[in-house]
Amino acid sequence: MPLWAWIIFYVLVLVMLVIDLKMFGKNGQHEVNVKEALQMTGVWIFVSLLFCAGIYFFYPVASHDKAMEFITR
Repeated sequence: MPLWAWIIFYVLVLVMLVIDLKMFGKNGQHEVNVKEALQMTGVWIFVSLLFCAGIYFFYPVASHDKAMEFITR
């Protein structure tokens, strides 16, 4: 993979980490209810499927195989 792809990957991971910790985290402790847990799980599953689509469309060699490998592992 080219260097620019790795840089974009790491920047996106850091952005998602900041979003998860700052925007979705509440100040102080609170009890997470089932609805909130399901919503956050859905968000992260959607993000992982977007990443899989990125593998499928932008991976230079055997993109279908690599996307399927990501999904199945």
